[in-house]
Amino acid sequence: MSEGDLDAKGLSSLYKRKGYFDQQRKVLLSDFKQSSEHETLQHMLRQLVEEKVKEDPTILTKNKGKMAALLQGSIATNSRNKEILSLVEKYSKTRTVDSKELTASVNETMEQLEKGEKAKK
Repeated sequence: MSEGDLDAKGLSSLYKRKGYFDQQRKVLLSDFKQSSEHETLQHMLRQLVEEKVKEDPTILTKNKGKMAALLQGSIATNSRNKEILSLVEKYSKTRTVDSKELTASVNETMEQLEKGEKAKK
């Protein structure tokens, strides 16, 4: 690699600076919100919140920050925790790390960025 070429760090920085990372993140989030996994996750979390409120109705009188912290702690210690985390992990892994389409899209964008930077020199 010559001195003028972008290294991996510089290329990833350029990818983020140009807004491609945020754009891809928004697409992934939008896709998730339209998935059956999102509905399942919401249902599981609703059940968990309802259980927590049944155990301690005073949770509803606490400020939002304290309530969120208590619920977050409940998720971490709940027996359904593994099921919730597994759902999220499986979905995100298949849509990111294991996604050939995402990998191809990112690689194509990176190649275009690199060509564009070389053309500037």
